[in-house]
Amino acid sequence: MKVPSLTDLLPLALLLTPPTAARPTRTYPWQPTSTVSTTCSPNGAVICNGPHQYGLCNFGSVIFQPVALGTICYKGAVVAAGSEPGSGSGGWGGWGPSTCSPNGKLICKGQYQYGLCNFGSVVFQSVALGTKCIDGQIVDA
Repeated sequence: MKVPSLTDLLPLALLLTPPTAARPTRTYPWQPTSTVSTTCSPNGAVICNGPHQYGLCNFGSVIFQPVALGTICYKGAVVAAGSEPGSGSGGWGGWGPSTCSPNGKLICKGQYQYGLCNFGSVVFQSVALGTKCIDGQIVDA
């Protein structure tokens, strides 16, 4: 009498299907905490979703992501925490949309405001405390 082998005893499907284990989900600090999208304008504008999330307006929609440590999103700009007007730490000036080229270029508006060209539009925001915008670069003051 023949002794049955393991392949004779187990269905073929079990042999072809590897065991699965639940993989832990990894999160990284650079991942957006929210993928909530909203409508916006103009193209390139910084949109705040409270003080801890921002997004760039891109063809009428925005996806929020966390601001960097030590910063907040305030009235359409990511600024150093404590530098918003009324904080007693100096504050920053106004900004407005403008046109630009080429796409992706960093553009200075004076020494204390900058913007990124985003498909022909740029919205200026203040540089961080201790920095200046000179010749398309953010440098130490």
